[in-house]
Amino acid sequence: MSKRIFHQHPLAEVVLGITYKKLLFPYGTIFKIQPELLEDYPDIEILAPLTDELLVNDVIQSEVDIQKSGQVLYRFRSSDSNWLLQLQGNKIYLNWTRRGEQPEFYPGFDTIFAKFKNILEGIDGITGEDTIREAKSYELGYYDRFDWARYIDKLRDIGGIVDYSLPGFLLNSELATGKLNFASRFISEISELNGYCLTVIASDVMATETKVLRVEHSIRGLADIQNVMVSNESRDAWFSKAHKIQNSMFDKLYSEKVQEQWKQP
Repeated sequence: MSKRIFHQHPLAEVVLGITYKKLLFPYGTIFKIQPELLEDYPDIEILAPLTDELLVNDVIQSEVDIQKSGQVLYRFRSSDSNWLLQLQGNKIYLNWTRRGEQPEFYPGFDTIFAKFKNILEGIDGITGEDTIREAKSYELGYYDRFDWARYIDKLRDIGGIVDYSLPGFLLNSELATGKLNFASRFISEISELNGYCLTVIASDVMATETKVLRVEHSIRGLADIQNVMVSNESRDAWFSKAHKIQNSMFDKLYSEKVQEQWKQP
């Protein structure tokens, strides 16, 4: 199937991540990795570690274990701010991010995933570890953010952009004329990926005061799949399937009219 090109794409960020079962990158190891990253990611920030978000009894629960994560998260950012590499004791994440609010060149999933794999291989080379054997879970996130006023007159007409409708009382009562903001969150199981998708549809306001619509899909799944040995090949297959599911969700969520507008140069 030929690739579609969206010149006015709404994409603001793509996230690829892998979480490990145990602490693989203690401070001393990260200290060895850091010099190899400085040329491509010269800007460094240190934050609290990321948590694991697990689906337990149909509810997402955050798990914090400093013995596995370490005490800090290291964020390495490229000089053009398009790339963010996040590294902590049990996680490696790579983010492609859009600068500002306007659409710009998107390198595509294949390019981002190839960059992610090169980072994983490079870290394995530095540490001498075959880290894939300790993989616990994977994550693929696509985050859209765009000015909804370009497509509809008022936020209550959101159905003209996405396959989503507001409750009737917000449309046909005393509440139908005032200012409106909303945030909806959906959790859907994806058995073939041994995981789930967290979808967020929400209104928001940027620092520039532009009113935007946020649509975020985070697909997460366990690396251990029945009768499949965890390997680089099974990892690649997981991300390939997750990307196909993401594309399908995009097609089914956004209206054909809006998609056609995004294809225009």
